[in-house]
Amino acid sequence: MDLFNKHIANILRAKDEESLAIFIGAGVSKSSETKTIKMPSWGDLIDSLISDLNIEGETNYLKIAQLYYLTFGEHLYYKKIKDFFPDNIPHSKIHDLIFKLNPHSVITTNWDTLLEAAINAKTYFYNVISSDKDLMKSYLGKKLIKMHGDFKNHNIVFKEDDYL
Repeated sequence: MDLFNKHIANILRAKDEESLAIFIGAGVSKSSETKTIKMPSWGDLIDSLISDLNIEGETNYLKIAQLYYLTFGEHLYYKKIKDFFPDNIPHSKIHDLIFKLNPHSVITTNWDTLLEAAINAKTYFYNVISSDKDLMKSYLGKKLIKMHGDFKNHNIVFKEDDYL
């Protein structure tokens, strides 16, 4: 059995054992882009913060986000970043295919609500975990874990202090 088929067999076994976990990053959100809607990269967000801060020479993304937060305050910090992620972005076929696999857990660093939209569109049953409080209230076996938080809970992980 070649390596590819071995990986497929492992995935199918995990699915059958209800232990399949899928890790999702920004690339999956990028699949929802249209001609008019662009999903930002980390660099896009940082470039926008740098422009408002009017600074040069700083290359540490976490420090730049921290400086923006300290300079403009929590409200403007969240507003600035949230403006890059409108709520009306349609989820993509990739989002649907992920949940069609029926994974036990979907783990993401993405803040957007595209995964939730895919869950709701097909009425899949997943607890969305984006905070410690959500974990305590979780009652379903299947989980969407937003390990970098979300805008609803005002707990996104993006600046230096968020990693401490």
